[in-house]
Amino acid sequence: IFFRALKMRAAAAILLTAVTVMIVGTQYERAQLHMQVDALTARNRLLREHASPAVWELINETKTAEKEVCQSGSSELKTLFATIRDFFPHHGDDEASGWPTAIFLVLLALAFWKTCSWLSKEVSKLQRLKKMVPAADLHHYNINQFFSYRADYYLSTQSYAKPLALGAFTLIIISIGGFLKCGLTGITLGSSFWDSWIYVVDTSAHADEETTTERVSALLSTVGGMFIFATMIGLINDAFAQQLESLQYGSSPVLECGHVVILGWSDKLMPLLKELALAAESEGGGVIAVLADQDKQDMEAEIDQANLDLRGSIIVCRKGSPTQASSLDHVSVKTAKAIICLSPTDAGLTADEVDGYVMQVILCLKGMDPKGHVVSELQDVDNVPLTQLVGGDIVECVVAHDFIGRLIVQSGRQPGLAQVLESLLGFGGSEFYMQQWPELVGCRFGDVLFQFAHAIPIGVIKEDGTTLLSPENEYEVEDTDELIVLAEDDDSYEPAPNPFLRLGRELSFVMTSDTSFLRRSTVESILVVGWRRDLGDIMDELNSSVPENSEVTLFSDQPNDDGLRERMLETDGRKSVSKMTNLVISHVVGNQVCRADLEMLPLEKYTTVFILHEEYKNIQEADGRILTTLFLLRDIHQKRAKTMKVDREHLTIISEVLDPRTREQMVMAGVRDYVMSNEVVSAALAMVAECRPVNKILREILSNEGVEIYIRPLEQYYRKKDLSMSFFDVMLMVRECSGHILMGYVPEPGMILLNPDDKLRRRRWKPEELLIVLSQD
Repeated sequence: IFFRALKMRAAAAILLTAVTVMIVGTQYERAQLHMQVDALTARNRLLREHASPAVWELINETKTAEKEVCQSGSSELKTLFATIRDFFPHHGDDEASGWPTAIFLVLLALAFWKTCSWLSKEVSKLQRLKKMVPAADLHHYNINQFFSYRADYYLSTQSYAKPLALGAFTLIIISIGGFLKCGLTGITLGSSFWDSWIYVVDTSAHADEETTTERVSALLSTVGGMFIFATMIGLINDAFAQQLESLQYGSSPVLECGHVVILGWSDKLMPLLKELALAAESEGGGVIAVLADQDKQDMEAEIDQANLDLRGSIIVCRKGSPTQASSLDHVSVKTAKAIICLSPTDAGLTADEVDGYVMQVILCLKGMDPKGHVVSELQDVDNVPLTQLVGGDIVECVVAHDFIGRLIVQSGRQPGLAQVLESLLGFGGSEFYMQQWPELVGCRFGDVLFQFAHAIPIGVIKEDGTTLLSPENEYEVEDTDELIVLAEDDDSYEPAPNPFLRLGRELSFVMTSDTSFLRRSTVESILVVGWRRDLGDIMDELNSSVPENSEVTLFSDQPNDDGLRERMLETDGRKSVSKMTNLVISHVVGNQVCRADLEMLPLEKYTTVFILHEEYKNIQEADGRILTTLFLLRDIHQKRAKTMKVDREHLTIISEVLDPRTREQMVMAGVRDYVMSNEVVSAALAMVAECRPVNKILREILSNEGVEIYIRPLEQYYRKKDLSMSFFDVMLMVRECSGHILMGYVPEPGMILLNPDDKLRRRRWKPEELLIVLSQD
């Protein structure tokens, strides 16, 4: 009933009464102060007129003696000097003004009004709850538990609740102390409030009080002040800790422009960060923002454990969902120059489910209208058209499995090509760059080939986006064409005024016109160890690469009951097994890490062996199985080569490797034919993120149609031995002989030189040296 009575009108009446009393009290205090001031002014004037300098000197000596007496503790002298002090004026004493007291009382009345209004609402809510709950549960709804519940709610959900509660408690302590001292000592209300505030903030201020009543009131205010400041320190500590925790968990937005954003977290992230850092090294480093649904501290710890050489780049991690616009805005995707969307690696997700998630992210990005392009990693090549339809012209798709499958197939057909492509992809050496050169407009492409001392032109990009790799020599560069070159950096090359060499000059060596070596005509026999989802796509790629009647044996622990494997190949592949014209597929069931099962295979008849990564294994387990299979196959084949008459002692084995540590072990064992799946895909993603047209170049180079990279010995281009030529001489010879573009060479096993700097320096070439050429089929 009491709380209900304290409604607006009652609170207004109380407030009006309090204000009236304060105004009257304030006027009375001001009148008393004016009378005291007038009396002191008159006394000072009288002293100035009649007192001699000796009297003023006596006054100063009296003040000094007063301090000494106070220290000695003589009560009689204290009384004497107190009388003298009351007679003479003290200009330092300043009575409190009435207006601060009035303002304080108004604030106190407002706080009381708000508190009563809040209590009234809460009590009304409690009574409504009591009417709705059963009678047996009414004992849970008493006023103490209810207000404990409401206080807990406000303190835990409202950020201002704790400071507000502390301020209210401080106001109550000051008010109680001020009213108590005013009633006990008789001083003005303003002075008592001020003294109460001093007692609260200064725990030693009550030591100067002399009477018992003053000491009691001061002690109560001091104890309350100790509690207030202890609570305040706790609140400040909590607020500071929350702010630090907020910074640690990445609550602040990323305020950058022209940076690269990576959405998602997978085993390709570390090599991707490495490649992006290499790309930004020439600019002094860049900013890479990573958004993933993981704790920021865990992401930073894993990046630190990778020991990446960031080369001046900065990595910023933020926790959030890439499918939420608020999280995307948190990493400033609108101002990023490129956005890379990684495929999730959750166990149990199918390729279509993974690509569906990527499309959802792209759809969210498209709604935010980013300035840069989006590079999306997909798992199934069949989902590329739909992804491009969803993303429009802002999306570039890199199909990881298709990319690796093509790379494995081409590496198997040409031993050593895996290392070449690994050197070509990424920013560790020479990479692809595009730029318009007005001074080259109208020049023949055959002359442009020999006009760069530190780059190798390989094609042009037309105005409509069409990519022409290795065009004809007579092709004239247009003003809208962008020249595609292989160079170390975008600022490391420029065209010379005139070509260093020209096509059609009289050569001092004998060329061969036989280019039949570019195509394999013998039937191939291939062994594929392991099973993966996109094996059907790999078979389709092999079918278009090998001669007719070639054989492939699929060896895996995948069951083949009732033609299960063929149905899986037809489901996952782009073409039915029965429609493959060049390939004959046979199946063998066995354990790839079991020597007895591997010895059942006729290794002596195979030309190439592919060891594939099994998707359902983790990285370490899969690489361990690949290493075991590799060494078992090598050992079995070497022993058979000694005891049996076989056609070849060397067997080309192409292994798919995921972990860089596994590559180190393979290099130590003398194995060079391997494909680093994660690093290759990460390098491709980084290159497309830095330059969109690179995606078309990579697709064409890795396809079986159009332009491809070949590794051929020098002796297949000329018939003279021990020639002393420059790189430009060999490049000219290869171009006129077959129309190919020389990109580099292999001076010794394991060493690859792409785009060498000393193109004019003459050296002695051996017939068996391998050349890296770009060929137009």
